[in-house]
Amino acid sequence: MKQAGIDLTVTRVSGDGYWSNVWLKVPFCAVAWENRPAIDMQLSQTYLSNAAWNDTRWKRPEFDKLMVAARTEENEAKLHEMYNEAQKMIHDDGGMICYAVRRLSRRLCQEGRRRRPTSPLRHVRPARG
Repeated sequence: MKQAGIDLTVTRVSGDGYWSNVWLKVPFCAVAWENRPAIDMQLSQTYLSNAAWNDTRWKRPEFDKLMVAARTEENEAKLHEMYNEAQKMIHDDGGMICYAVRRLSRRLCQEGRRRRPTSPLRHVRPARG
């Protein structure tokens, strides 16, 4: 991060007090999010302005409106566009630094499953700038 001009001091804290003493209480922290069963849940729990777990404290009314509208969209192509736009908003100014992406499907396959599990994000391609 130093090469990017970001001065960061890492502070180790006790695991047994992280959720009650650090997460959502300090300006910057690390957190890992696993896949949720639906893309709406994946994005809404962490990025809606009123989300209890909005750890970036990002608030964007346009994003909120888009996510609410997507919940009732029946046209698959339009829904795809809406979720792409939501991801682009997060990418462009969402306030999150994604330092790692876990390959859930690979891990599950290594544990003996033959078929790869279906991701809730399977029909949504990453947003491009």
